[in-house]
Amino acid sequence: MTTTKTSASAPAPGSSKSAKDWTHYGHFDDARNEFVITTPHTPLPWDNYLFNDRYLSVVDHLGRGWSKLHTREGYVTFLWNLTAMFERDDNRYVYLRDDDTGDYWSVSTFPKAGATDFKCRVGLGYTEISSIKDGIRGSLYITVPMGSDPVELWQVTVKNESDRPRKISAFTYGRVSLRGAATHGYIHFCQAAFRKDINGLFFQNNAPALPHPRYKAFQAGDFTPDSWSGSKNAFMGQYSNLENPVAVAEGLCPNAQASREPMASCFHKKITLAPGESKTLNLLAGIVANPDEAAGYIEKYLKGNGPAKIIEGVTADAASRLVSPRIDTPSQNLNRLINVWTKQQVALGAGWGRWGWRGYRDIIQQTHGAAYWDHARVKSNLSEAMTWQMRDGFCVRGWAPFSPKRYADSALWLCYTANDYVKESGDTAYVHRQLPYRDGGIGPVWEHLLKGCEKAFTDVGPHGIPKIHQGDWNDSLSMVGEKGVGESVWIGQALCWALLELIELYEGTGLPAQAKTARKWHTEMAKRINKVAWDGDWYVRCFKDDKSPLGTHTAKEGRCFINSQSWALIGEVATPQRAPKVLAALENELRVSYGYLTLAPAFTTWDPSIGRITGMPPGTGENAAVYVHANAFVYAAMLKIRAADHALELIETIHPCNRVNPTSVSGATPYVLPNSYYGPQYIKPGRIEGQWVTGSAGWYLHQTVERMCGVRRTHQGLLIDPCLPTKWDNVKVTRYFRGSWYDVNITRDRSLKGVQVVMDGQKVAGNLLPLDPSGAKHKVEVKVGV
Repeated sequence: MTTTKTSASAPAPGSSKSAKDWTHYGHFDDARNEFVITTPHTPLPWDNYLFNDRYLSVVDHLGRGWSKLHTREGYVTFLWNLTAMFERDDNRYVYLRDDDTGDYWSVSTFPKAGATDFKCRVGLGYTEISSIKDGIRGSLYITVPMGSDPVELWQVTVKNESDRPRKISAFTYGRVSLRGAATHGYIHFCQAAFRKDINGLFFQNNAPALPHPRYKAFQAGDFTPDSWSGSKNAFMGQYSNLENPVAVAEGLCPNAQASREPMASCFHKKITLAPGESKTLNLLAGIVANPDEAAGYIEKYLKGNGPAKIIEGVTADAASRLVSPRIDTPSQNLNRLINVWTKQQVALGAGWGRWGWRGYRDIIQQTHGAAYWDHARVKSNLSEAMTWQMRDGFCVRGWAPFSPKRYADSALWLCYTANDYVKESGDTAYVHRQLPYRDGGIGPVWEHLLKGCEKAFTDVGPHGIPKIHQGDWNDSLSMVGEKGVGESVWIGQALCWALLELIELYEGTGLPAQAKTARKWHTEMAKRINKVAWDGDWYVRCFKDDKSPLGTHTAKEGRCFINSQSWALIGEVATPQRAPKVLAALENELRVSYGYLTLAPAFTTWDPSIGRITGMPPGTGENAAVYVHANAFVYAAMLKIRAADHALELIETIHPCNRVNPTSVSGATPYVLPNSYYGPQYIKPGRIEGQWVTGSAGWYLHQTVERMCGVRRTHQGLLIDPCLPTKWDNVKVTRYFRGSWYDVNITRDRSLKGVQVVMDGQKVAGNLLPLDPSGAKHKVEVKVGV
């Protein structure tokens, strides 16, 4: 069978000489675990996500962004303006004014330019923006306290670096939203006023029938403002703009309340500074139900050393993730990504899923990554998810907000997270914990997991493959199974993977009968897939309601799909004879210079038998973009078959600091993985589509530590089984596991076959480090042969 080369042969994006890599925009400060942006003119707004369990604040390198409270029921209230998510024109500005000359500027150099020495320090849980003009250095530090209080702290610091006394006015501005629920005539219910009892501004959305009481907000400072405004229009001026707001130009806010108009939080404070002197203004903003709640937060976080405690808590939270696991490889970019930034993305996802959506595929994958450092959260998330499972094994799409959509893959994600949680924590009793089913009854965890797989195994279509119903990982195959007949080959492969995880879990926790059942189902499902889904050179993606295959060599569009190839390897479905062809299909059909496409060629014509993927612009989303999550599955597949060189090439390519898709083209933040890169068929090939929020972070973290570096958790202990790229001769891994520390030094020995392990000077029989709960620190020397 002949194959047709796709856009893999297209030139790399940004191949022109004017393209700039990430070093043109800033640098990493490894000592502080920060990325320092040194120009306000990044190719896209570069975000940081600041969060606790209930409040999320997105801040870009100029201070703009949005924030929201997310209740456990799935309701949302936005504090800072939601349109800033897309338009980025209206939020979190600090203006400084020289009261002697009337000159003024923005600390972030936007919207009012003039300052120099711009820096934005993107840290773990905070952002600090600074600049200087005429000897006056200003900075804005923003963070969110740990816990669940829906507040954020601003610290505005002004320092006189000139040789003369200065009189400076500091103005803060934030556009208040209080949206989140559908109301008729939202603006009619908005009002803002200054309240002396909280020494700050109080904002209200008093629309009727709001789903919860927290559609009110406040901002207050640890200082008495010289003037203020709750009205955006009054601060800005009716015929001016935020580059030249009237209040700043005149040196005084109008003390204006707001009613039935855009609200804003604006404070003005006059500051006198001697040479070398600095002053800091602390402001707290948050979402509340009433002024008394605001007063409580002000007492807790603004009074005394409250601001310092917030910062200490954020620092300690980040530090708890950084200590283990840690890798030291020849790739500095990979080290930073795995040791620091994927962990921050995982922490975000384990608490928030996708922007607060609590669904199985979304939050349980990220929960898996958090098993290294947060056992309590993993156990809680797993248990909560299982209580939304029905007695027949079916799991709803998501539960906060509730979604009853029939996504047939939901239950499968539980299996690997539960298995790795037990391996990491040693909590073998968890498999026997009794948890309720959503429609009545109760059962142990092991039963919940097995029933989820049984549902996928038995709820099959005419080919014996699991039905897709309303979707699987690829949400945009939205109409393949609309009539209840369509089948997902990928779900069948993912079921095989989930069953492999259950076999290991059940054998490791003394449940041999259940392991036998899981093994039987795996053998049977793999057999069915190989019988009906092999297209000659690759696996088809699914069967539509009319029983015809999607993802076959005869198709002009959507010939080959990524997931049904990678998961054929992950789930141990592909036979030894077919595995090389699967890899060839990935390379020949889907590879482009900056990763693997979700499918190729892209769909260009609407097809109601397939769904919304065919209506997407070619090269976007699931329609032939380089989806970073789907590439993580390829990464896992390559490491599963020990194709280490291919795996390294992939992660170095998909990395935002990659060498083939320059930052000036991709727009990618150098510090975190994006959701995807647009494909070659889109008008902006290589450009990122979404920052921070991706299910891929935990996969790259886990696969790099456990498979490539080969320090792998098992139920019996740490297995040392590196899969090193040929150009790596030395790797170090620091790992905490089951009560003890392990410093593992892995060295290539090309005269050796296999692996030799020496722990604390004693040769280990085999390559399994036995369990040790003593709290000891072990030194492990490993030699790896060719």
